[in-house]
Amino acid sequence: MGDGEFSGNGSVYWSIDHEDGADLKVKTNDPNRPPKNGSTNVHTKTKANGRDPIPVADVGKKKGHPGKFRLTLRFQNEDAARDAAGATPVFDGTVWTLVLDVPAIARQNPDDAPASEIRVDW
Repeated sequence: MGDGEFSGNGSVYWSIDHEDGADLKVKTNDPNRPPKNGSTNVHTKTKANGRDPIPVADVGKKKGHPGKFRLTLRFQNEDAARDAAGATPVFDGTVWTLVLDVPAIARQNPDDAPASEIRVDW
């Protein structure tokens, strides 16, 4: 279990947390995914944090959505996509939120089709 956050704050900050509390290992200079049964992942201590120094106004600029994060949700069929599209926005007194539940797809390999269910593109 874990979570990921992506925030604009003068640049783009990201955080990925596996939430198991175990110290995690760093393997440098290797562009490949961690091995399926290996002990190396890209982490620091128990949570990975990072920063892309891109100005917020330039987020998404080269990809046609300047100043915005683009969240792309992928589904295995049209009905599942329509179910998610029916989500209701909620106002919590400060901001509106829209929570979409996207079914996790079981794959043998993380690079197997279809593409990732959720992609944050900046």
